[in-house]
Amino acid sequence: MAETAIGQAEFQRNVIDNLRFILRAAVVLIHAFHADLEHIEVYSTFKYANCVSFCWIAVRWFFVISGYFFFVRGDFTPKVYVNKLKARVWTLLIPYLFWNGAAILLYGVVLKLLPGGAGTWTLDMNLSSIWGALWGGEVAMGDRATPIVYQMWFIRDLMVIVLLSPLLYWLIKWTRGWAVLALGACWMTGFWLPDWIGNYGLSSTAVFFFALGAVAGIYRKDLIQIAGRMKWVSFILFPLVVVSAVLLRDTEWQPWLRNTAILVGVVFWTNLTAELMRYDLLKIGKWFVRAGFFIYLAHQPWVTPVIGKFTEPLFSFSAAGLCMATYVDTALTMVICLGIYWLMMKWVPKFGNLITGGR
Repeated sequence: MAETAIGQAEFQRNVIDNLRFILRAAVVLIHAFHADLEHIEVYSTFKYANCVSFCWIAVRWFFVISGYFFFVRGDFTPKVYVNKLKARVWTLLIPYLFWNGAAILLYGVVLKLLPGGAGTWTLDMNLSSIWGALWGGEVAMGDRATPIVYQMWFIRDLMVIVLLSPLLYWLIKWTRGWAVLALGACWMTGFWLPDWIGNYGLSSTAVFFFALGAVAGIYRKDLIQIAGRMKWVSFILFPLVVVSAVLLRDTEWQPWLRNTAILVGVVFWTNLTAELMRYDLLKIGKWFVRAGFFIYLAHQPWVTPVIGKFTEPLFSFSAAGLCMATYVDTALTMVICLGIYWLMMKWVPKFGNLITGGR
């Protein structure tokens, strides 16, 4: 088996790298769905099934591994904290500002100058609108205010929780990790801070799942081994909860089943990836793993919506065709982004490293 050949520490790293790429595909997939088609029952059910079983797991899992790697290496001293903040300027802040800034120029300037651009959504170029587009307010995803590049809400919330990481570290150490249960209860029930805080950078999702990974990191635990102890429970429970969530999505049980599916899904996808790798059934190259972050950053609004305008008419012959189009759009988006990334790193590698955080 792969695990015994390369050692558990490297095996954990490889599992995380492979699952990173897979779940970045999940982020692309959720943005390949068309909101204006959700009145079609088959399409709406198909979207929900994909979200609850795959797409919604992605960002939560990203928070877990972010919390884990933030704390796992060495003691968390003031000097370490300052050094980590400096590193996050390059890996988080600069990509965040670049991609949101580019989208602000697109919607605030370019589309207004193009013929027919007035027929699309554009951004008013005043300070209030620009701040809303940069931090959250101009775009809403569900009940969450998001930046104009709305997948960036993950990076926004991650930057906030990183700034507050000494408080989280103290809380975890003081309670010996039990505080995570209280944070999990807040996330599960929706009992959290006022919306003007919780929806703009300090969400219960970010705090709970980052803390979940932080506990493992602070106490030097192996994430794959922790998940492995729940392997068969997750393999049995996850499909049952997902099916229940889909069947009961219009009932009062929906929030509980959705959140349970997400929580179990984090464990399920970790175990599934580890099992496939143990038997050499999955191996994603390092180049693709590095390119995955560019896919995450660039797919929306630059690639996926454009592809969707071409594929939707081709697959509009039935509801099943429209469902199939989301997978086609996802695959084409990833191929195009990989091609752009290859060209960028070949011709302007310094620029490519800058806008992707050096990953």
